[in-house]
Amino acid sequence: MTFKLRDYQKKAHDMTIDWISANSGNLCVEMPTGSGKSIVISYLCKHVITACYDGEPVRILMATHVKELIEQNYEKLMTLWPTAPAGIYSASIGRKQIEQITFAGIQSIRNKSEQLGHIDLMLIDECHLINNKNEGMYRKLINELSEINPNLRVIGYTATPYRMGSGPIYGKGCLFDGIIQPTSITELIFDGHLANLRSKHTDLEIDVSDVKKAGGEYVEKYLQEAVDTEDYNLRVVKETINRAEDRKTWLFSCTGVDHAFKIRDLLRESGITAETITGKTPKHERAEIIRKHKSGEITALTNANVLTTGFDNPNIDLLALVRPTMSTALYVQIVGRGLRKKEHTDHCLVLDFVGLVEKHGPVDEIDVIAHAPTDREKGEPVTKVCDNCGEICSAAAKTCKCCGKEFPFLEDSENKPVQLRNDAILNANEDKEKIAEIDEWWWERYIAKSSNRELLKIYFYHGTIDEKPITMFLTVGYPGKAGERALKRLEYIASKGEINLSETDGTISGLADYMNKNCPPPRAIKYLVDGSFYEVKSMAW
Repeated sequence: MTFKLRDYQKKAHDMTIDWISANSGNLCVEMPTGSGKSIVISYLCKHVITACYDGEPVRILMATHVKELIEQNYEKLMTLWPTAPAGIYSASIGRKQIEQITFAGIQSIRNKSEQLGHIDLMLIDECHLINNKNEGMYRKLINELSEINPNLRVIGYTATPYRMGSGPIYGKGCLFDGIIQPTSITELIFDGHLANLRSKHTDLEIDVSDVKKAGGEYVEKYLQEAVDTEDYNLRVVKETINRAEDRKTWLFSCTGVDHAFKIRDLLRESGITAETITGKTPKHERAEIIRKHKSGEITALTNANVLTTGFDNPNIDLLALVRPTMSTALYVQIVGRGLRKKEHTDHCLVLDFVGLVEKHGPVDEIDVIAHAPTDREKGEPVTKVCDNCGEICSAAAKTCKCCGKEFPFLEDSENKPVQLRNDAILNANEDKEKIAEIDEWWWERYIAKSSNRELLKIYFYHGTIDEKPITMFLTVGYPGKAGERALKRLEYIASKGEINLSETDGTISGLADYMNKNCPPPRAIKYLVDGSFYEVKSMAW
């Protein structure tokens, strides 16, 4: 099949080749949600593999954190290049192939550098998840691959090249040395490649200004207590239905699992077909719900932190935002679900019940404060509301982008722009229990520095934006009560995983390998944070 790129996609490819040719570092490519990153990635893979090189064939690793993105990127390449020497390495997909082009889940390959061997080019989708500090799964793998091949190059792709609290993911001290921005949301909407967004000022405004924060984000427990109330839920559903008019495909972003189910039930009571997807929804059930949502059999879909990246239903024409966040990146990812072109309308209605648009700015006009979050504390307004139609517009806009009404000069206006809330970034210092939904875990043999004894170390990966895993130690084999407690906990975990520990060889390394291969992780854990250390209190399967 012939590769046919849109002008901006060809521009992205050419800019990438030019930058890599002229520079020695790693590159970040910023492309908006819905702009076709997978096509650009496929085109680059074919160009690199088929170009004339001396010596051994060039080898490419394409890594990301969500299995849907792994499948999407792989399938796009195979559609455009059916004979591509490509494979998938992902435990969640059930394939472990290492080829000239390997599409992989970072959780599955983080400790597989020796098996991957010599990699010339590493591509990373949703690269904003990489820590600016030299830690985490991606950094560990990149460091190990760089030892094998010191000339390894890394190219990352994202719609949001910044991280909450630390700013841009490119520049001094970051993995990426530079960035290219071949297009923008505004340009793609203007050219008809993306749908427009209409963000209306809702009657209900849920105030979360007093909700506790830790690590720069709202503490989930207190956030749910503030937002998930009977009164708010009823008003959210009622106003959404009243404003929906003839819109057909709705998506709700909720604060948690219980909240998502409560909104779903209220929608059903009001005669709206609705379903919920959470991190615990079985794979086949999730696929069927999404199929029905795309076909129009289900009008509304509620979710809690799962339908952000890797979820693509172009016909979403209404987004209900009921999940506050301090993260501009997460906000853009959530709202990005409504950007793709639709079969029946030219825009998506965004109902912002929690002040996200007012806090972060219209998604097609995200200010540079997203790239330098400390500027946010200056208190400059980023939005204002049209008093004619209720559209939320940029503070700098001279006319309303919805109805065309001219805005008066600020000093003459009685309807002044909405001000940013006075949100402080707090360091993590919570002394109460937290709950994390677990995506995957990893067991390994660990040598204690103080005693030189070997023990088990467990990493719980929970998909947070800073990707730092929660860790736990089991002092199996230690004398006295420490060893007894650890053994009892290990036996408890084995019983929940329905496995037989007698099948192991009795060594710490053997135990770790056996658990990795045979024992499923808990669906959630309850834990405490003590400085930089964690105490896992309980697990739930």
